[in-house]
Amino acid sequence: MKKFAIILMSIALVFSCALVAFADPSTPEYSITVNNAVPAETYRAFKILDASLGEMPEGASASGADAFNYTITPASQWWSVLITPTSGTAPDPSTQDHFTVDGLTFQRSAATLNGQPVYNVTRDGEHTASENATFARNLANKLYGALAGKTTTYVEVAPDAVDPEVKSSVTFDLDEPGYYFVTTSVGSLCILDTTTPTVTVNDKNDVPDIDKKISKTSGSNWSDGNVNASVGDLVYFQLDVTDGKGTNQTITVEDRMTDGIALYYSGDPSTHDITVLAGNPLAPVAAGENTYTLTVNNTHSFDVVFAPAFVASLGDLEHVYITYTGIVTPYAVVKGTTDNNSNELFNTNDVTLTYLHWEDNDQVGVETFAFDLVKTTSETYQYRLLEGAQFKLYTTQNGNTEIPVVLKETIYEIDSTTGLPTDKVAKRVYRKALAGETPVDHIDAGLATFEGFGNGEYYFEETVAPAGYNKLTTREGITISNANDYATFLANGSYDSQTGSGLGIVNRTGAELPSTGGIGTYLFYGIGALLVVGAVVVLVSKKRMHAY
Repeated sequence: MKKFAIILMSIALVFSCALVAFADPSTPEYSITVNNAVPAETYRAFKILDASLGEMPEGASASGADAFNYTITPASQWWSVLITPTSGTAPDPSTQDHFTVDGLTFQRSAATLNGQPVYNVTRDGEHTASENATFARNLANKLYGALAGKTTTYVEVAPDAVDPEVKSSVTFDLDEPGYYFVTTSVGSLCILDTTTPTVTVNDKNDVPDIDKKISKTSGSNWSDGNVNASVGDLVYFQLDVTDGKGTNQTITVEDRMTDGIALYYSGDPSTHDITVLAGNPLAPVAAGENTYTLTVNNTHSFDVVFAPAFVASLGDLEHVYITYTGIVTPYAVVKGTTDNNSNELFNTNDVTLTYLHWEDNDQVGVETFAFDLVKTTSETYQYRLLEGAQFKLYTTQNGNTEIPVVLKETIYEIDSTTGLPTDKVAKRVYRKALAGETPVDHIDAGLATFEGFGNGEYYFEETVAPAGYNKLTTREGITISNANDYATFLANGSYDSQTGSGLGIVNRTGAELPSTGGIGTYLFYGIGALLVVGAVVVLVSKKRMHAY
């Protein structure tokens, strides 16, 4: 199992790496400190074997260390685990005083404890580092697999932290020496190695994390931040779940969208085309009891719960991807608008990954913008709002691709005396029409606001001019680039044409004689002038002839 291999491969000897107190028993200050502890995780220490201490003959130990050996009695909760082989038949201790199981040798001694025989436990013979590592790994797997139902000797909970990546430490204060097995609720296994009363070990677990990405292009151009888009546009999401080290518990992913984004599907409505990908090369993973469950709560949220068996099967730091498509809805808020707390709003998509006691979060979003179309009189008439013009909206200055819009709201002027709306239109608010919606056949202006648009160029063609005014002969455009473009007005109510805010379109009154395109009236003026000149010449000539 992956959770043990990384930790135990570095262990050279099993018993020489166990927590054994060689100190004087009259100084029972034994402790285990686990560094790099995962916040809020529960760490448990199990005493597997007793350490029986004795005094060395005088001069036998230069360091003054005590003699010791490991012991166990049949009353121990770990007795049946240790004497049961991984394969084969367990020995019968009632008929055998000496037996070996999975590399451990049990020798019955003459001593008893609480009426139970005491067995010395050793590992005989010389072994290479590789053999010891294999033996330690197998023993660790055996102990870990038998944890269910066992009484914990010591329990400590690591301090909590706001950031799950900020590690701390936990310390077990032990009452007596022995061979201890330490594990955590995240599946860490630590065999302790020291010949002193205190020992420090490092938890080598890493918790899972999640990274959310967004794109306007399916399967590429992923961004960790925000993208801009218009109402009705599709946006694509990727949730990158990175497994940790030593993980074997449930991973829960909760994805939540604000009203401005909704799940979009073209295939299965029950799954909304949400796909889980894993492996090398990446391939879809089918939902199931031993893989994951998918719950689509509504069009703005879903949950994916990865089963412990699937999590345990993943390699250390292996990636699992969740992909799906969203659509920008008519409820998308305009970038730059604020809530009651003056926080800038936009259309967010949040994800939370939960693993045991901690969670990881990430967020991306969709920004939409707004701009104003202002129809006014000319400078001569102080750029006053001019009602009665009609427009259509296009993607280019000369092309035929019209952008269909719907009327979102009509706002009326307020009577300053009564505080009630009048029948005079202050402005109209439009948005891009969704597929299947019936767009307006024209845009009315005055003042018109267009909400829910992404970056780009937008062109207005005047189809009807106000009575008494001349219609525009070309389209007028506005460019949106990561910001709203609202119109501003002066104190007298006229449009502020100097700031360049919004798209101001001027209509002019009076005759406008064409200068290109046709013969116009200039030809007639020219012919008339020539006729007058000719008449004068003829008249003068006749008078001279008469004089002669």
